[in-house]
Amino acid sequence: MLFADWSPSRRQARLGSIGLIVAFPIVAFHSALWGQKSLLYSDSIEFFLPIYRVVAQGWRHGHIPTWNRYAFSGYPLLGSSQGGVFYFPHILYGLIDPRRAFVWLAVAHMAMAGLGTRAFAKRIWHSEFAGLVSGLAYTLNAFAIGHLTHPSMWAAYTFLPWALWAIDHLVEHARPRWFAVTAASLAMVALNGHPQLYWIASTAAFAYGVGRGLAHFGASWKTRLRKAAVAGGAVVL
Repeated sequence: MLFADWSPSRRQARLGSIGLIVAFPIVAFHSALWGQKSLLYSDSIEFFLPIYRVVAQGWRHGHIPTWNRYAFSGYPLLGSSQGGVFYFPHILYGLIDPRRAFVWLAVAHMAMAGLGTRAFAKRIWHSEFAGLVSGLAYTLNAFAIGHLTHPSMWAAYTFLPWALWAIDHLVEHARPRWFAVTAASLAMVALNGHPQLYWIASTAAFAYGVGRGLAHFGASWKTRLRKAAVAGGAVVL
């Protein structure tokens, strides 16, 4: 009966939820994180790892990596969207072993995706437990695992929940910080280098923002339209 009357405080519940979500992908991929196994195969090792290495080395030497001279007769990196030239996490490929960087970035994206989903679900359901379950479920979602070999897709599933979370705040309070979080989240998706997923993520964010604004119960239609316009406009801008 030692813990019969014990219940976690809100702070303890929040920190515990965040800790479990961050730990989940670390535990799941611990053997790869410590170099015992490899996550590299197919496109990841044949295309993405070499091009990310070129990009990281360019930034490391103090210039914008505009050209890849190692493929064919060379081609412009800035013209290849999947090079992710301006996606700043790719700098890690120039700082440590690229194979290890790939694994650490994969796990970091999964953890960030889970934390964003937790924040979004908690805001919707007003429950830390709902946020925890949603975050854990989304961390190792089928899309993330199925496209583990396609790192140009990682930012889409990672930052979309953060964009939706910010948009939900934006509908309630049109403050600059929520515009900034929405813009930053979608910008990360765009800079990661997969145009198709950027448009899918942007469309989803736009649809949610407009729908959330129009479904603002208890408000007049004029207010609903204004909120929908603010949320939709944030995505468009």
